[in-house]
Amino acid sequence: MQSASRNQFPPIRTAIEPPAPAGHRDARGLRTPFYVYGWIVPYRQLTDAARETLGKIPGFLQGPFVCERWMQLGYDKKYKPWERPQLRPLYDERTAGVLVYTWTNDSAHDIDSATSNLEFIEDCRTTLGHPQGVQRDPVWFLLDLKTVPDGYEYEFEGYRTPLMLRSLC
Repeated sequence: MQSASRNQFPPIRTAIEPPAPAGHRDARGLRTPFYVYGWIVPYRQLTDAARETLGKIPGFLQGPFVCERWMQLGYDKKYKPWERPQLRPLYDERTAGVLVYTWTNDSAHDIDSATSNLEFIEDCRTTLGHPQGVQRDPVWFLLDLKTVPDGYEYEFEGYRTPLMLRSLC
């Protein structure tokens, strides 16, 4: 029984070609790792959005910003508690990026829900400061992602200047 190696699965999958459910064995006999559906956004973009919506920059973005904003907008009544966006910092010396995700590839149902619930995706964008915030379409990222993947168009300075990251090697 072989376990998944992060180098044997692409760091990004699209909504058109989503990953298989986590744990599914592929043709090589490898188990599909966990992927998350969302965006990578600059930390500054999130702090700008927090300042605009809350009037301050909270000490922590997940609770004071995402949770408060989710409740302010009434989404806590519209969705289940675990369905709000989750934040995960990336430790990439090139960026101060934050992985913002909404779903995992835990099951085929979750994969379908992630890519078909456009109203939920729009509500997540609103929570994060849309229209100046996350305007791009979400994609699938490996859950254990540590850095911005090469080739991912990363929006520096919080949505002002798109810059395509290239491999430094």
